[in-house]
Amino acid sequence: MTGNLTRTFNDVKERLDAGDGINSQTLAATADGTLAYVNPETDILFVTSAAADNWFYMPAAVSGKRMTINVAATCEVRSAVAADKMNNVVIGATNEAPLIAGATYDARYVAGNWLITGVDAEGVAVAAVVPNAV
Repeated sequence: MTGNLTRTFNDVKERLDAGDGINSQTLAATADGTLAYVNPETDILFVTSAAADNWFYMPAAVSGKRMTINVAATCEVRSAVAADKMNNVVIGATNEAPLIAGATYDARYVAGNWLITGVDAEGVAVAAVVPNAV
């Protein structure tokens, strides 16, 4: 299943990068977050991960920023900005939020808070994203 998801993500990414004005990024979550930063211009993010405890960083953003996140393997997310929140819980300095494999998330940045909801491959809402301690 993972191979099929990866091929699908890569196919979609190629189409998006063809010049339709949507910026996509493929990112591997890492065990220490090194080089796992989302570009602020990214509209659609494709995330892979070798382990569920690996993480990546959401970018510094301005209110109104919206991003779709496609997760191929379970991982966690933090913020590059220490005070930023996700679903009203700080994720920059002390917490991280788990994202599940095969889900697609809608993330909206509003006044220092990433509001994030997700659906699974069948379009069914996934459990609320609740950040936890690092």
